[in-house]
Amino acid sequence: MPTSYLNERLRTAVTSDRFLRAARGAPDRPQQITNHATQAVLGELVRLIPSARVLEIGTYFADTSRYLAEIMVDTGGQLTTIDPFGGARVPGIIARWPGALQQRVTFRPDNSMAFFLKLEERQTQIGAGAPFDIIFVDGHHTFEYAFFDLMRSALYLRPGGAIVVDNVSQAGPAEALRLFLSDHQHWSLFEIDANSPGFGFMPQVESSILLAPEGLELTPTPCKFQFFDIRRTQIDSIRLNVLRGHGGRIIATTNLYVMPLDQHITGIGAQSSVATIDHALQPSQMEGAVLRYHPPLKVAPLSPDHPVNVEIEISHVHDEDTVHLLLDADSPIAFGT
Repeated sequence: MPTSYLNERLRTAVTSDRFLRAARGAPDRPQQITNHATQAVLGELVRLIPSARVLEIGTYFADTSRYLAEIMVDTGGQLTTIDPFGGARVPGIIARWPGALQQRVTFRPDNSMAFFLKLEERQTQIGAGAPFDIIFVDGHHTFEYAFFDLMRSALYLRPGGAIVVDNVSQAGPAEALRLFLSDHQHWSLFEIDANSPGFGFMPQVESSILLAPEGLELTPTPCKFQFFDIRRTQIDSIRLNVLRGHGGRIIATTNLYVMPLDQHITGIGAQSSVATIDHALQPSQMEGAVLRYHPPLKVAPLSPDHPVNVEIEISHVHDEDTVHLLLDADSPIAFGT
């Protein structure tokens, strides 16, 4: 879904009578912690994105989880909600809900680092194949935790999706959001009133809405791309499929590797070929920057049962005239031979 489309649809949604009634929403429910307007805008996002896949970081008493599940009964979609302190609390709360709501929610007693690490270990895709359309960041509010949640959420969010960050009146989430926006040119901060103080999307609301671009943005912070079982043992070049952006330099470290299936037990037999390229971008390369390896990266095949994998960490170093590269979400990188 293009960012401009979601922005326009959301702007219409938050001026509707339905949203305004939900945003006022007094009184609070007994176990409600999240602001009515924040819940209401999450609900509108679920309605706007068909069969939305939602991640909630921070379940607490699952009031927001239930609010979204009630909407998903009509719209479709699935909510995954995580809370490392909720293992003894949340399952019992969800078990008391009607069955139709329970079917829309999966609870995991994980902290966000463990959860995102499991996604990586399961070889979960990023870009067009990412697992979530909407992510609600409402976990630990210290800067380091909030920034980690924001960066990982951006990686596992589908292009054109949305991240809602709560408690942005607090210093930790506010600084995490400020730093993220300073490094991500193609993301947009949704606002109803440009005169609203801080990062809140409307007056007296302590949450922000980030709308993702339609591609994968390369920033000065390295982004890791992983490719599994690529069916080749040599790489001469890689091509970045660029949608937008120009100027600056690409710094890419590529690791072509293969290992026996029992390497995690024996610790032996792994092969790895690593190279780093620092490549100045030319105007003629903007639609497809090609990075060539001299010499090529090579590994020796072990057997058909030993897949060859690639990790590529790429950063885009910019200057005053640089516009960050936005890569195609379906095929950000192609391999040459």
